[in-house]
Amino acid sequence: MLHVCFRRASGVLLGLLCFVLPGWGFAQEFATDRLYLRQHGKARCLRDVKEYVKTERGRSEHTAEHDRLINNNIWYRFRKGVKLGEKQQQRFQEILNGQHRKSAALTQQQLFRNRAALAKELRQNCR
Repeated sequence: MLHVCFRRASGVLLGLLCFVLPGWGFAQEFATDRLYLRQHGKARCLRDVKEYVKTERGRSEHTAEHDRLINNNIWYRFRKGVKLGEKQQQRFQEILNGQHRKSAALTQQQLFRNRAALAKELRQNCR
């Protein structure tokens, strides 16, 4: 009899504990938790900026030097009598008509400065 009574009492106590303890199960939030989360977000942002800079560094841009090289190549081929391709003929006609701008694109140094300024701005936004 005592054995059955103990089982029922333990079952009731166990059930009561299962309903009461989850309310106490909320973790206490410390001030350091917020600091950690903020620092974690900043670190993630800086990693994303670093990845962006890495991909931008590998990407090639059409620079003013590249424009000059293409224009000189077209003139050289025209003077030597080498057949020009379709795109080269279009560009040659633009050059003859004065429509094609010689240095419309940025120089390599200007592109480098623009990218550096953009990366600096993105890093500052992480703080």
